[in-house]
Amino acid sequence: ALNHGELAVHFQPIYATQDQRILGVEALLRWQQPDGSYISPAEFVPVAEECGLMNRIGEFVLERSCKQLGEWRAAGIQLPQICVNVAKVQLMSGDFVPTVKRVLAKYDIDPQGLELELSERGVLSGDYDVLTQLQGLKNLGVRLSIDDFGTGYSSLSYLKRLPVHRLKIDRSFVCNLPHAHDDATIVRSIMDLGRHLGMQVIAEGIETEAQSDFLRDAGCTEGQGYLFW
Repeated sequence: ALNHGELAVHFQPIYATQDQRILGVEALLRWQQPDGSYISPAEFVPVAEECGLMNRIGEFVLERSCKQLGEWRAAGIQLPQICVNVAKVQLMSGDFVPTVKRVLAKYDIDPQGLELELSERGVLSGDYDVLTQLQGLKNLGVRLSIDDFGTGYSSLSYLKRLPVHRLKIDRSFVCNLPHAHDDATIVRSIMDLGRHLGMQVIAEGIETEAQSDFLRDAGCTEGQGYLFW
């Protein structure tokens, strides 16, 4: 798929829940088949990890995303930010921070225009090497967020040490809003946690007006999902 150009990067908007302004986009990796159907990343990413291809795929997504952001800005579309997912194996490679620096320079992207999203399972493990890499990324000026927050085995004592700017509420807590009391409680708790740690909070997987209204009224200022795809 990599060698034959079958992988593509699509972009999902991130919007302000108050007025639906576009605040940025998230890069999503897609693999389209000749018949027009897609193989889900949930299927092919674990295989890529087993085959040792995630560093190559991750750099492909980073390159395509920064190139696209540069093209949008050259065309007069001043998109504030682009978000790119990063696997733990990329962080653990010794050259990830220099790679990010090189790609930003190649496409003349301000580091503040790039946000790297890291899986909760990948960064909240207390791993010293991961913390060192995250600090190196922060020193570049890149923004950092924790994706799918609430689904892993979080070490909250470790969370406060991370140089992270944003938490992303996992879609599994959003899909049954506003009627699921337990999910509503968890969402409000994550927002309180983020606020008290000085982090922004964004909700993923918003698909209905009712979900968007609940999150807005609860104080969640940013969201993304198929409602505004």
